[in-house]
Parts: sequence; structure tokens; C-alpha cells
Amino acid sequence: MLIFIVSIIITFLTVFVFKKFLNNNNSNNQQDNDNSVNNKLKKEIINTNKSIDNSNNNNNNNNNNVVDSSNSVDNKNNEKINNPLENDNKYKEEFLKFKNRFSKNNEYGYNGAIDLELRNHYSGNDDDDQFPKLKDIIYFDHTASTLPSKNQIKNISSNFLNNIYCNPHSINPIGLKTKESVDSIRELILNHFNAPYKQYSVIFTSGCTDSLKKVGEYFPWSENSKFYYSLEAHNSLLGIREYACEKGASFQSISSLYFKNNSFSDIMEIIEGDQLSASKKSDDSQVSYSLFGFPGQCNYSGSKYPLSIINQIQKKFKNVKVLLDAASLVGTSPLDLSKYPADFITISFYKMFGFPTGLGALIVKNDSSSILNKVYFSGGTVNASMAQERFHVHRDNIAAKFEDGTIDYMNIISLKEGFDQLERLGMENIQSHTFSMVQWLKEEISKLTHSNQMPLCLLYTDNHYKDPNKQGAIINFNLLRSTGEMVGYNEVEKLASLSNIFIRSGCFCNPGACHGYLNLTKSDIEEHLKEGHICWDDKDILNGKPTGSLRLSLGYMNNFEDLYKFVEFLKTNFINDHEKSRVYGVSTCGNRDKNKNKMNYLLNNQKLNSSGINGGIGIDIPQNESDNESESENEFGGGGACDDESGLQSDSQSDSSVELSEIYVYPVKSCSGYRVTNGKWELVASGLKYDREWTIIDQSGNYLNQKKLPILALIQTDIDLISDKLVLTAPEMKPISISLSYYPVSAFDQIQVCGDKVDGLLYGDKDFNSATQIDNVTNWLYQFTGKKCYLVRKAPESFRKSKVDDSNKISFANESPYLLINEESVKDLKERIYSDNPNSDKSEWNWISKHSFRANLIIKGGKPYQEDLWSQFQLISDNEENNQGNGGGSPSITATKHPLLFNLVGDCNRCKMVCINQKMGIEEREPLTTLSKYRRSNGKIIFGQHLNLSDSILNIINSNNSIGNGGSSESSTSLPTPVFINVPSKIKVISERY
Repeated sequence: MLIFIVSIIITFLTVFVFKKFLNNNNSNNQQDNDNSVNNKLKKEIINTNKSIDNSNNNNNNNNNNVVDSSNSVDNKNNEKINNPLENDNKYKEEFLKFKNRFSKNNEYGYNGAIDLELRNHYSGNDDDDQFPKLKDIIYFDHTASTLPSKNQIKNISSNFLNNIYCNPHSINPIGLKTKESVDSIRELILNHFNAPYKQYSVIFTSGCTDSLKKVGEYFPWSENSKFYYSLEAHNSLLGIREYACEKGASFQSISSLYFKNNSFSDIMEIIEGDQLSASKKSDDSQVSYSLFGFPGQCNYSGSKYPLSIINQIQKKFKNVKVLLDAASLVGTSPLDLSKYPADFITISFYKMFGFPTGLGALIVKNDSSSILNKVYFSGGTVNASMAQERFHVHRDNIAAKFEDGTIDYMNIISLKEGFDQLERLGMENIQSHTFSMVQWLKEEISKLTHSNQMPLCLLYTDNHYKDPNKQGAIINFNLLRSTGEMVGYNEVEKLASLSNIFIRSGCFCNPGACHGYLNLTKSDIEEHLKEGHICWDDKDILNGKPTGSLRLSLGYMNNFEDLYKFVEFLKTNFINDHEKSRVYGVSTCGNRDKNKNKMNYLLNNQKLNSSGINGGIGIDIPQNESDNESESENEFGGGGACDDESGLQSDSQSDSSVELSEIYVYPVKSCSGYRVTNGKWELVASGLKYDREWTIIDQSGNYLNQKKLPILALIQTDIDLISDKLVLTAPEMKPISISLSYYPVSAFDQIQVCGDKVDGLLYGDKDFNSATQIDNVTNWLYQFTGKKCYLVRKAPESFRKSKVDDSNKISFANESPYLLINEESVKDLKERIYSDNPNSDKSEWNWISKHSFRANLIIKGGKPYQEDLWSQFQLISDNEENNQGNGGGSPSITATKHPLLFNLVGDCNRCKMVCINQKMGIEEREPLTTLSKYRRSNGKIIFGQHLNLSDSILNIINSNNSIGNGGSSESSTSLPTPVFINVPSKIKVISERY
């Protein structure tokens, strides 16, 4: 027992002593740690002080390098980036000229804030750059929608993260707070436009268009009313005309020239005559109102309308209300409602500061709101209503009366940050800044000429850009070739986007201005509609006339660097100075007369690139045939003196080395191609059998291509003729097969493809069963793409007409039955891509290959681009005589009896489809960027040739179809004779395009 007690005491003492030791040790360690932290902190403070001293010393020595020894990561993040234009003396010279001419009183740049706070891309400090994405792109579409600043978005997000808002119709504390916030925004808007106290109300809408629609819908039209509007008004303003006409009112368009007369005498005479006539017809007890609508600034040309017309109309005509469409004006110009008190003002906020979208306002003069006749009522708009009787009482508050349902209160609250941004800069300063730039830009592009002194730009304007009260920050124009012909706006916009310059093209929803400046008559418009031209398509020139133009609109954050780069873009891509001498497909020696004919053909058909950077089909005018002799030897394989046998050789020699090397069938439009491996493939009326016979559509029935859904490039196709299967495979997906001979029965629809309609059969539930042995392709596509889409097959008897030769049939193909490219041309293109991208490794461009161009027929041998010169060629196969049909039954057409002749019917116009990386399923910038520099023809970027079959072969194919359908007059024992194309085959050029 004693021993047990002693052992317990010893254990207790041991634990006690150990615990005390441990505590002392921890205390010492903590003290050491504290001392270490204190020492480290002292050291950092000393270093920081040294850093500050160094920085101050460096600043005193005019050195901008700031030393920060405390954080190497910060050093990396704040490292100054070199501006590529810093060492560009030409740029510096132009900038100095610009400031001396158009910014003598510091109109440009907000006293340096444009480069120090808004667009300081190169400081290394993110806080100095409010528009970081503009470092690599140039954005010139601010009239359509401007851009929000970084702080604007950041502050909006911070507000919503730190505050709770709810439906302002709720009377709980959060709802009341939300209503107060919304009302404060109304006051902010009225203050911004300097609206007189208690004379205006703000009605929130979904945008300017909705605001205009509300005025038209609620206005008290009568048979004695008239709707006056500027001829150069936006469609959203013109649309009010329909409300007026529905109620029996009349309308009168007014030429913009009448607005330029300061006395407005012509306008006053028009209104006065109408009002006098109306007063004679109307009952004295009945008041009739008319509406006068016009834009503060033309969204087409940027021409500003004199706002003093508002005062004159209101002073003279009490029953004529004035509607001001201010959407285009207020993004870069001030508007003072105390000076120009229009009755109705419409705006869109995204045009002012970029965010939020889908939100606008109708600013109503209070004493004019009473005439608006609102029929519909909704939640929040009435004081009382009854369900069993037709009874309701609208709210007295103007905004509450006209804002149906719950307003977009979150986005309304976010407007504060946008207005704060404008107020910081000042609208007068924004106007001065943007106008100084648009003055310089107008003058510079007006001076640009081709080498023959033909002007490059045709401007559409009604003033000389001298007065910011008459002209806004917009330039509208078209480009001219050295021949005086118009360059299609689609070509310019496409090339600009390849250079990361984003502009706007078309008519800009302003038919009066567009048709007036372009001199388009009603018959022209009707003819354009017959040709299939509609708004927003790419038909930019029809019957020699442009269907639209180009618009550059500046925003408050644009800088001189943007303008300078755009002018350089025009010089590089559109001024034709004919300085290059490299020739492809045409020798500079050999048969001189023949080559002269070829060159004349190319020149007469505008095959030269209008930029002068290698010709439109790889051909430019040789400046001196003795120049670059060694280069000529390398290009054409001839050295030393030339004779009649060298250079461009005779047909029998020139095409002996060229052969058809591969055939590709693209069964599903925009999916990968199937390479023909059995040496031959059957031809049908629409081209290669099964080519583009299937397509994929979305839930709206629109076909999907790789531009819309790049991942389609990863879907591989395989055609198994023996098992009668089309097999689709994709990464990490189980293969799915579809019968080639089966046509779906689930649904029928007309599919829109490239502006045409073709009958399509949709695979659906009725087709996915054991009897058809077709897997559920809809689910398969959804699993792979993540989008609900459907596979559609072309109906057997449904065809479209070829876009390049309407005598030929096509299925879901874009333009023609066949497309041909030359491997030598692809190789030349890749060499140019390497040259144009010297800072990138060649391996980065491995994905660009013949597959990028999705051609059916691949040829190899010969010279790059020589296929551009062909008019017709024949395919000659070694084993043509022994060809057999698929089942070994009927013999195919042989070259001996029926030569397999192809006609070249047009250059293939290229779009961004070729920029889809077929290996990764993503969009890149090449090869279209490089192609645009030397492969331009008639407003298009071209690569490859469209083909069709000769009539003799096509007639045989059509006859086969007739026999197969039982429609032949021959005996029932007659069998179709299929026509096959063989690979490889030799190419014999029959004729050329000259």
C-alpha cells in the first residue's frame, strides 16, 4: 500500500515538473517567435523605408522605375509593359499633329485621364486601366452599344454583395429601401439632363424602342391628327406611323435639309397648313393632337439636329407634341431639358455607359402625360380594381401608372455607377474629346488615295465636321477600288474583324438616311428583296449598287491610338499601289503572248488584291521582269534563259504532274469528312453520293455549323457501304450508327440553309427502335454537345439550286456540288502564315491543313493556285475501263465513252469556318488573316474552286435516276449505269479562263 501511494506521488510530481518545463519551453519559443516576427517586421519596415527613399530619389532623378523589395510578386504584377507604338516615330509625329490641329485647348484626353486612368494598358497597374480588353482590340460601334468600365462593374457587384434589395411593391423595410433607391435613380437621371424642377417624370422601359412604342401606342390619335417625322429617323421612330394610321391619322416625312434652316420656315409652313386644314374639319369641342418626332442625332451619319426646333414648335403650336429620340445623341453629347423641353424623350442606358442592357427610359413632361391614353392596367399601376366588373382606377403617379408589373429594380439601381462615370468626366468634356478625334479621322481618311489618285473613301455626311453642335462622333462611308468600283462593306468588316477592329455595317435600321445617301430607289429596294437581300445579311452589292455602308462610332474611352491603327489598317488592306512582283500560276517568262492573255484575264476580272500585297489570286503586276530572278527560278523551276517550252507550259505538259489524290465525303454538314479508301465513289445529281445529305439543327429549326458550334468539328464520320451504315464517333462517346438506306419518319420540316429552304426528315422517337436498328442520335448529340439538337436527313426528292450555277442541284452544301483545293496552294499558304507570325513556333499551325477547307477533291502537284486559271479539266484513271458497280453488276461510265469532265464555276468565298481548329474544335484567327492579305477577289477572300459536272455526264446521272424511279421509256430490263469518280486520277486541263 505504501509503495502504491509513493508511486502515485512520484507520477504526479513527474507530470507537474514536465508540464512546467513544457510551458516554459513554449513560452521561450513564443518569445523567440515574437522576437523573430518583430525583427522581421522591423527589417521589412526598414526595407520599405529604403524602398520609399529609393523611389523618391529615383523620382527626383526623373526615373519612373519604382523599387519594391518587400514583394517580388507585386514587382511582377506592376512591371511596366512596353507600348508597341512608343518607338514608332511616325505615330508620335501624327499624334503631335493631331493635338496641334484639333486639341489646341486640350479638347482631347480629359487632361491626360484618357491615358492615365481610362486606357493605361501599359503601366502594369490594373487599377490604371478601366478597359483592359481594349488593349488588344479596337471597338468602334458605340452608337449601337458602348462599353462599361471596370470600376462600374466592380462597384455594381460590391453593392449587390453588401446590400439586399427586393420588390419595390413590397412595403416591408427592404422593399421600402429598394423603392427609395429606385426613386433616387429617377432624380439622378433628371439631374443629368438638367430637367426643370417637378416638370418631368421618368418611366422605366426595356429600352429606347420600347419607349417610342409606348408613345405611339398611348398617343391620342384621331382622324385630324398627323405624325411628322424626320426622314432620317430610326425604324423604331418610324414604327409609330403604324399606330397613327390605324387610328385614321395621316403622316408626313420631313427632309433633314429642312432642319438645317435655322428659321425652320419650311417645317413651320408644313405644320401650319395642316393645322389650319384640321381646324376646319374638326368640331371646336374636340381637341386633336399631332406628334412631331425626330432624332437628336442621326444614328447613320452622326449629323445633329438643332434642338431649338422644339422651342419653336411648342411656342407656335399648342396641340403639336414633340418627341425627341435621344438614344444616339446622349452617349457622347450633353442634353439640357431646361433649354429644350421636349414633351417626350427616349433613351437607352447601354448606349450611354454599356451596362445594364435591356433598360431604357421614357422621360415625360408632366403636363403632356395627361393626354396619353393607357388602356391596359397591371400590377402596381392601379389604385383599385374589381374582378367582376370593368372597373379600375389608375395611379396618379405618372411613373407608377405606366410601369406595368415589377420594374427591373436591380438593374435600375446599378445605373448609378454608369452616371457617376459620365459625371466624373463631364458630358461637355466627352463631347470635346470624341469630336476632336472624329475631326482628325474624317480628315485623314478623306486624304487617302490609290496610286492613280482615285479616292479610297466615299463619305456620307451633310456637314464639314467643324462644329460639335452639328456633328457627333460618327463617320459613315464606303470604300472605293482604284477603278472607282465600290468595295463591299462585308469585305471591309470581315477584314477589320480579322485585325481585331470591330465596326458596324449595313443600313443601321435607318432606311431614310441609308437609301438617301446611297441613292437607292424604291425599285432598287424591291429588286434587292427579289434577290433575297434582307437586313443583316451579307449581300453588300447588288446590280452594282451598295446595299449599305460602314459606320465608325466613337465612345468616351476611345483614344488616338485606336484611330491611328484604323487608318493604317485601311492603308495596308485597301490602297492598291501595285508594288509586288511575285507571280503564282503565271510565269514571267516562256510563252509571252499566252502569259499576257492570262494576265489580262486576271486584271480584267479584278483578281488583283486591292491592297497591293500580293494579288487577289496570288498574282500582281510584275514591275520589272528582271527583278527577283532567283526567286522566279525557285517558284517556277526554271533557271537561266527561258524558251517556249519553259515557264507556263502547254496543256499536255503543265498538267501531267497534277493528279486527284484524295476524295472526301462530308455526310453530316459541319462534321468531319470521310476519306474514300476503296478507290472510287459514286456521283449523283447533287454531287458525291451522301455528301452533305444530313445536317444538325437546333430547337428552332436552324441548322448548326462550326461557326455556331465549333465542337462539331470533333464528330468523326465513317461510311460503311457493305454494312449500309453511317457511323458517328466523338471523344469519350460510344459510336452510333445510322442506316444509309433508311429515311426517318418521325417529323418533316423545311430546313433553312444559306437562305434556301430544303425539305428535311427529322430523326425522332419513331425512328429509334429495334426494327430500324437506329440508336437515339438525339440523346447522343445532346450528351456530346450539351445542346438540344436533332439530326435531319434531306428528303430524297428535295434539292436546292447551286449558288454559283443554278442549273445544278445541291443538298445541304453551301454553294456547289463539288469543292476542289490544291495541296500546293495549302503549302504556300502555310509558308505565308509562318512568315506573318514570326514570333510563333511553326508547330502552332500544324492544325492548318487541307482538312481546314473541307474540300471534296484534293489535287496535288503543279504550282500553287494554278487551279484558279482552269476552266475545264478531265479526270483520267488507269483502271477506268475495269470499273464495276457497287454490287459488281452494271459497268460504270468509262473515260473512253464518256469523259469525266468538270467545269470550274467560281472561286470559293471563305469565312471564319476555316478558322475552326479541326483538331481542337475551337476558333482561331488563322488562316483567314493571312488569306485576307493576298487572296481577295471582288470583295471576297477566296481559296479553292467550285466545280460542277459537264452536262453530258449530268444527263446520264439524271437518266439513271429516272430509270431507278421507273420513269424511263426504256424496257424494264434497263439498268442504271452508275457514274464513278476514281482516285487517284490524272488531271488533263481542257481549257483555261482566258
